[in-house]
Amino acid sequence: MNDPTNPAPRIRADVGGWISGPSMTPDDMMLAALAAAHVGGQDVGEFVARNLARLAAVLGSSAEVTSNRPGSWEAEAIARLLASTVGPDDEDLERYRVTP
Repeated sequence: MNDPTNPAPRIRADVGGWISGPSMTPDDMMLAALAAAHVGGQDVGEFVARNLARLAAVLGSSAEVTSNRPGSWEAEAIARLLASTVGPDDEDLERYRVTP
């Protein structure tokens, strides 16, 4: 996606957000998921927290979610969100375990 402020070619309100496809970038896929959650009336913050927790469960720990760039301000924000969701020591991580 070259211009995140102008996604109009891929927006379809009648299907609840973005149209996904095999050529979508991870950024576009994330935006599609967020748009669908929003259009579906979900609490987008809770949607993000729950799905980050699911990712942490698949990866084995909250720390692994941010391991590609630890120490960045974004990683710190994600770590705080995960600590609020699964506990500071991942004690509630099992609740979010899914089969990838």
